[in-house]
Amino acid sequence: MKKIAVLMALYAAFMTGCSGDDSMDYNEKVTVEPVTVTGSVSGVVYSAVDGLPLADVNVTVTVGGTRLSVATDENGFFTVSGVPAYGEASVSYLKDGFLPAYGQGSFPSSDGNVPHDGLSLTLRPVWMIATGSRFTVHVMDMQGNPVSGMTVMGEVKISYLSQYSDGSIVSFGEHTYSATTDGSGIAVFTDLPIFPQMKDDRYKYLYINFPQMDTDGDGIPDLKGQRDSVDLRTESYIDVYLPPYNAQEGNITVSRSSIFHLRHSMFSCGAPTLTVPGEEQFVEFGRSVDRVSVEIYDDSGAVVWPEEDIPVTLTAGNTRAVFTAPSDMESGKIYWLKLMVSAVGAASYVKSVPVFTPPADGQDFAIKAVYPDDPAASDPVYIVEFNYPVGAGCRDVTQIPGGSNGIVFINWDLDSSGNIGDGASEIGYDHSNITLRADTDTPSLPGSIGYVGYSTKWYFSNPLGSGGSIPLNTAIFIKFHSVSSSRYLMSTPWGDSPDVLMSPLQGTAPSN
Repeated sequence: MKKIAVLMALYAAFMTGCSGDDSMDYNEKVTVEPVTVTGSVSGVVYSAVDGLPLADVNVTVTVGGTRLSVATDENGFFTVSGVPAYGEASVSYLKDGFLPAYGQGSFPSSDGNVPHDGLSLTLRPVWMIATGSRFTVHVMDMQGNPVSGMTVMGEVKISYLSQYSDGSIVSFGEHTYSATTDGSGIAVFTDLPIFPQMKDDRYKYLYINFPQMDTDGDGIPDLKGQRDSVDLRTESYIDVYLPPYNAQEGNITVSRSSIFHLRHSMFSCGAPTLTVPGEEQFVEFGRSVDRVSVEIYDDSGAVVWPEEDIPVTLTAGNTRAVFTAPSDMESGKIYWLKLMVSAVGAASYVKSVPVFTPPADGQDFAIKAVYPDDPAASDPVYIVEFNYPVGAGCRDVTQIPGGSNGIVFINWDLDSSGNIGDGASEIGYDHSNITLRADTDTPSLPGSIGYVGYSTKWYFSNPLGSGGSIPLNTAIFIKFHSVSSSRYLMSTPWGDSPDVLMSPLQGTAPSN
């Protein structure tokens, strides 16, 4: 009976509290505090000399505006905690006596792409290149007089080693050096790679650039520049004799330029420098010239800025042309620059090359859309359109082949096994047989050097063939780092290369 009395009393109190006001406040404000989701980034670092773990490497992880650093332990391992678990994590590895190394990766997401606490990102192993050797250059004119005050540039074609998912170890990056000649014409490059090390055949050569030189300060070059290469395994010294510069003779050639493909178009590969809108650009010639004009076109071949909109100034005895890139060039695009040069006693020079503008602030590299070229076709070709140009940076790499270098994966049961992930090219499988090809069409302009390794549009054939087409809204994945050869590693012209991008298949091209 006491229990019943207590319950009745509680019920009466509850009803009394509710009967005073039977309305509800639907305008009540609720404050939701933002939650910073964090995770950890871990990895291991080895020495390329002996393959042993490398301790005390300073590892810095950067995500957005957050930078966190730790040192590797005696086993070469590191873990950086409290890293914001969104976007892409960029990692640098620094240690005295070694070339710098770099890495990047993205945190995984839970169902619905909603990140959760406790995320971890494990980076691929890194092998750092040990340094300690020196190389001396002695720069003279043809009479043997020392050339002092010349800044000489050197370059090795590797910076570090890393590992792909198939276990293969490949080289990445490049490293540049500079040294200035003293009063005796001597310049010394220090902290060069030592031998032997893993993959040391990739950096056995030091490429040395000697610029043209104005020795008397009148603004006109007196000595020609040149490029040499030396084998670091067998050489430690070189004498260089620079010939005199005659600005009034010879055909028109470009010796230096801020526009990458004007000075490097003879090479098949290379990461281009970026043309920043509103900044000064220059072109230097191997002789004096009389007239220089510049026009800029879009990727359809339509002129956007005619020559009258881009004033050009000639300096240094008419061997250097200076102009300003239009300030209203769009971010993250490929434009085409046509350079037209004339000089007395020489054939006119015309060359059309691509220029790449930097990405827009706050706009990450992404797939714009994936869609069939002909929605009505039973066996279509699928277009992968990116918001920024992307490619391997080599003029002769127009496709990323399937097999060990396949990067296109599809969230679909392509082999009709009843499961996704148990067959080639299905997401979750270890390789893809789909070949991704670049749209290599370029504007038909005078002196065009053609495709240069980057495109916003790539395409692949229907993996189902005559068996049907991929259903709309099927997720298409591009896994850039699944290649086994660094030759096929794709990135933007400014080096952005995420682990994976995904986009659903849609029925038509984006409206732009």
